[in-house]
Amino acid sequence: MRTVRDDDGRRYLLLKQSSDSSLVRDPETGDERHLPNDALEPAEGDAPLDALAAAVPEPARRVVTACHDDWHLGLLVDLADRGPLAAREMLG
Repeated sequence: MRTVRDDDGRRYLLLKQSSDSSLVRDPETGDERHLPNDALEPAEGDAPLDALAAAVPEPARRVVTACHDDWHLGLLVDLADRGPLAAREMLG
């Protein structure tokens, strides 16, 4: 996986390349599409995993980096799914 940019400067992840076109993914939306190879150039200094991480909203990034164990993240997911709950209800 490599990071590329189109003629308009939009960043994509290169998934597959043929002689005429390339399959790319928009790291922010996840949409995949084919673009002509002539319209793409390597994005120097732009690592693919950094491009993927940039799509994560800052509030979510703070939560995920604050969770040191899986159960911390699981607790937050449970609260997000079911809303505010009493501790007994969550454990029961």
